[in-house]
Amino acid sequence: MHATLTPAIVEEDRPQRLREKPATGGGGFPPVPPVRGGGWGGGGSGDDDYHQGQRYKLAVWIAMGGIVMFFAAITSAMVVRRGIGEDWRSTDLPQALWISTALLVISSLTFEAARRQLRQGTLERLRGWVSATALLGAGFLLAQYAGWRELFDRGVFVSTNPSSSFFYLLTAAHGVHLAGGLLALSYVALRVWRRAYWPTRASVIEASALYWHFMDLLWLYLLVLLIIWG
Repeated sequence: MHATLTPAIVEEDRPQRLREKPATGGGGFPPVPPVRGGGWGGGGSGDDDYHQGQRYKLAVWIAMGGIVMFFAAITSAMVVRRGIGEDWRSTDLPQALWISTALLVISSLTFEAARRQLRQGTLERLRGWVSATALLGAGFLLAQYAGWRELFDRGVFVSTNPSSSFFYLLTAAHGVHLAGGLLALSYVALRVWRRAYWPTRASVIEASALYWHFMDLLWLYLLVLLIIWG
């Protein structure tokens, strides 16, 4: 049984005293109440937490905008290059890519499960789902590397033909951006395993989830692009 959760209303007048309760069985902490129509504060319902959370999300949105422009430019170059060059030879996608895709999709589902535990205030389950998401993200990168090794064994390298060049460029660029998200996620995982007070926990988790889901959708787009145009 999870520890009794402290009603959020008790802490609204003194958010600075909010603390996680000792775990008895599953562990728990006060669930985070909605702030101003959907925002989630980092341990209280004050204006400071709300604005801090909005700043995190704004930073993520700006980063995502830049990433979209970057991959849009590569996509345009790929489509044009394929249309004007007779030396284009389609690259057969390695089987490992299907494994990596499955791992990344599942990681988005586990991150959503973590967000539900955040809202419900179940600390032990939050820890488990966040940790599972980080492990799945690492598994995605390892599977991507295995896909590269598979192509190496076939004799397909960056300079083999324009198609393989774009394949390596797109997968490497996505891998680098996802690795950045994995570092942030690993930080979150380490913090949720500590019982120390973390006032911006909810804001950081929400912003991290936004970026992670974006990376998932971006990869699905790139996979379709590689299947159709690669």
